[in-house]
Amino acid sequence: STLMRSSAASDVYKRQIVTGLNINEITNNIVLLTYISGLIPMFAVLKVPKLYPEAWKKSHLHMSDGVFYTVIVFCIIVKLGVTIASASAMTATRVIASLAAIAFCFGYAFWRSSTGKAKMDVKSFDVSD
Repeated sequence: STLMRSSAASDVYKRQIVTGLNINEITNNIVLLTYISGLIPMFAVLKVPKLYPEAWKKSHLHMSDGVFYTVIVFCIIVKLGVTIASASAMTATRVIASLAAIAFCFGYAFWRSSTGKAKMDVKSFDVSD
C-alpha cells in the first residue's frame, strides 16, 4: 500500500516535471478554457427569442422574456465569476497563453468554415408544429 502511494506520487511528480505545471495549475487552466469556451454559446442563446420569435413562442422551454433574460444573464455572471476565480489563481503569462490558444482555435475554425473546407450542418427550428 505504501509502495503504491509512493509510485503514484512519483508518477504525479514526473508529470509535473514534464509539463512544468503542478496539478492546481493544470486544473485551473482546464477550468479557464472550459468556462471561456462555454460562454460563447451562452451569448448566442440570448439571441434565440429575437432570431426565431415564432419557434421560441411554441417551444416547450418558452418562458417570459424577462425570466429568460434574467436566467441567462445570471448564468453568464456565475460562469464569469468562476472564470475570473480560475484565472486569478494562474500567472498572467498562463492566462494570456490560454486566451491565445482559444483565440487561435476559434480563428482556425472560422477560417476553415469560410474556406468551405469544413461543412457545418445548420438546422433551423421547425416552426410548423
